[in-house]
Amino acid sequence: MGVARRVRSVNTGHGAGVVSAPFQMARRERSAHELRLASEYVAHMVERLFGSLHDCMALQRAHYTGENPSPWTRQALFDCWAIQLRHAMHFILGTGAQPTDIIAADYFAAGFWRELLEGSEAEDWPAMLDKATLDDWIDAEIMHLRYERIHAPSETRNWPQVLVTSHVGRDLEAFVDNVAPELVSDDFAVRAQNALDSLR
Repeated sequence: MGVARRVRSVNTGHGAGVVSAPFQMARRERSAHELRLASEYVAHMVERLFGSLHDCMALQRAHYTGENPSPWTRQALFDCWAIQLRHAMHFILGTGAQPTDIIAADYFAAGFWRELLEGSEAEDWPAMLDKATLDDWIDAEIMHLRYERIHAPSETRNWPQVLVTSHVGRDLEAFVDNVAPELVSDDFAVRAQNALDSLR
């Protein structure tokens, strides 16, 4: 399986608590055909993550300018964003991945993707992006009706969406920059980069 020769100094911005999670299960090597087909869903995930954030921000701006956007629409967009954020984190880290899960490491020679992540320079990574915390939050606040909601402090309901998405976007951009073109669909790089550029 080829690896693109466009390796750059990747500044993914996460601390040791995030990158320490191992790829836990042995995985079958996927064919180039399978990876190309799977990349359509990866591109769609990136588009939904950044697209839902874009529309959330647009509704927030409309509210501040005196308009009265539907709170249900904003909540639906926020829920979409949170679910795609978890998908993106799982794709990037591959923690506890099942054999049929699509993860970034599948697209590279053994250990290369992990080296990209571990070689990044740590910055101020949002504490809530610890994967266990993220999963617990999404399960309790979005996926299930749980009593944990009534005990959660108010600050946990005010997530810095732009900051969080920007940090995750750095890892996704590292994937786009380094994946071999023959392993992704013809329009993958354009679609993914357009979504990533929407925050700039």
